[in-house]
Amino acid sequence: MIKSSGLTNNLDSSHLLHNGRQVEALHFFVQGGEGALDKLPIMLEHVIEEDCWQKFLFPKTGEIRDYTEKANKTFVDFARIELSVSIETLKKLCKDRNYLLNLIDKVTQRGSGGDNNPLGLGGWGQKAIDDMGQDHLDTVDNVHVDNRPTGNTQQAGLRRIRSELKKAKGTDTFETIVAIQADVLTDKMSVNKAMIKLGIRTPTFTIPIDPDKAAKAIKKRFQGDELRRLIELLND
Repeated sequence: MIKSSGLTNNLDSSHLLHNGRQVEALHFFVQGGEGALDKLPIMLEHVIEEDCWQKFLFPKTGEIRDYTEKANKTFVDFARIELSVSIETLKKLCKDRNYLLNLIDKVTQRGSGGDNNPLGLGGWGQKAIDDMGQDHLDTVDNVHVDNRPTGNTQQAGLRRIRSELKKAKGTDTFETIVAIQADVLTDKMSVNKAMIKLGIRTPTFTIPIDPDKAAKAIKKRFQGDELRRLIELLND
């Protein structure tokens, strides 16, 4: 159970009150308050990066919510209980912002705001933002996110890029991967393009179901040795 607890000192009280105001504001924007779509991203970034969600005090009631105990330290529970929204819906609200999707993925994977990103969790956040009962949990779906994709494939790609960065520490490719990740998190490069550049994913293209048109499409994309190899495989 999420517990309520007493205050230890005035400094603690001030910090928890600040956290509580951020959580209240985030709840307001998630539920479609005035200016929600514009203000939600920067508020969500702040609540996650500053760990406001882990322990906070409600300004109106003085109640403290504490998610710092091991059994309770999950952002998924915080979103469900405090924001009345599912993680999938939260992802949908941030679907075009790779930095926020990356934050949500990390905090739900690890349970808190930390990670092994050598640039720091907040290294690219503000720039990215500037460029820019179950039934009640998904009420915001009807307000903001009709027909939007869940972004699971995109988040899997973001997770893979983080994994490649971690594996590349101390190698000659580390700085290259850092630069690619930075471009992705600032929405300068798509996740798909980044994975292709890293050699994780092979480029694909569509071939018409028509011999003449298919041959034309293939000739545009295969040349030299690759084209000869393709012809050999087709003749096998």
